[in-house]
Amino acid sequence: YSKDEAFPLDVRGLTVLGAGSTTTLVRGQGTFDRTALEGQLAFADMRATIIAGHPTRVTRVEGMTLQRPTELTAMDEKDSALLCDQGNITERSPASVPAANTILRDLVIAKGYARGVVVSNSTKTAAASGCNLKITASALRGGPGQGILASGANRGGTTAAQASRGVAIEIGGPDPADAVVATNYQSSTFSAAGAFVGSIAQLLLERFAVDNSNIGLIIEQESSSGKHPRAEVRRLTVTKGSSVGLWLNCDTRLGVLE
Repeated sequence: YSKDEAFPLDVRGLTVLGAGSTTTLVRGQGTFDRTALEGQLAFADMRATIIAGHPTRVTRVEGMTLQRPTELTAMDEKDSALLCDQGNITERSPASVPAANTILRDLVIAKGYARGVVVSNSTKTAAASGCNLKITASALRGGPGQGILASGANRGGTTAAQASRGVAIEIGGPDPADAVVATNYQSSTFSAAGAFVGSIAQLLLERFAVDNSNIGLIIEQESSSGKHPRAEVRRLTVTKGSSVGLWLNCDTRLGVLE
């Protein structure tokens, strides 16, 4: 990308490697129209620094800090650092979930976005799909919303087959170097959290630490057609300043393993 590249940066199906999150800074944000894609976030004036996710190709973003031009102090559901709204999930609740095809590593989301990483879906296009994202070795530095939002809910579709597309999210991993940290997600008028997960096909979480936030992890989930999406939580740590560690409102079969 050149210095004159317009925001949001569209990196669908591409590999974008920075020199490291302490070295490479991507500062900026742009508005784009998602109404033709529908899905969970079908707004005409979405804002993001990066748009990611592709139905068939791998998208990889590594080694950089994303920063908003100015810091938000109030919640705005149209605002995010990185929005992934397509991926290799093609059903609401697939029998098996493939490996993530959007990969984030060594990513810092600077303070001031309403939401850091958003994992969502597209339901109206011929290539309707849900994002399947893995984030490791990254830090989410705070705002009035959530460090991570993963939701496969839907605002409509042109056919019954496009009515919904699930999403999948993997946070952290077994290696200590894979840990993801979220800090300072606070609001007096909104349920701010390190991560909010709802209407998913799969959640795999290991080594996720949340500090000084209203809530550590929120899981809100309704089963679809009698299927219970997989949700596994290992090594969730919620520390000072957080009112609630784990908030469950779901009928998902949740395995809190550690």
